[in-house]
Amino acid sequence: MPSIKIVPSMALLEVLPTTNEVNICNLSVIDKLHDMRLSAMSDAFECQCRDSDTYPGLSFEGCFGMLVDREWDKRKGIKLQRYIACALGSVAYRNFIKVLLCTSADLLNGLVVAYGDGMLKKVIKAYQKINFLIL
Repeated sequence: MPSIKIVPSMALLEVLPTTNEVNICNLSVIDKLHDMRLSAMSDAFECQCRDSDTYPGLSFEGCFGMLVDREWDKRKGIKLQRYIACALGSVAYRNFIKVLLCTSADLLNGLVVAYGDGMLKKVIKAYQKINFLIL
């Protein structure tokens, strides 16, 4: 629960976050990081804001470096997963296994369009013929 402080000279209420909360300014930064598709950095920043006692004496550069490292690790992990998925799909295709590589969004959009066109059963039967689906 935030503590409330009355500023007598301006008669304003100022809500001060406790150590377990994220203040309004930080929420704006978190939203902007999500908008820029920096979700790992946003999550790490939010954790640093909530647990500010965890990193006492860590400089701005140190905190910022940790945020960048978290985003870097996430992106490298995704690239590695994609590489492995493509390699597996390539090997399967060379062994005459029916392979489909697509995003889950493309798959779902295709199903929605097929449903709208009244061809959902036909599209599902086509997907059932695929032996290896990589999303």
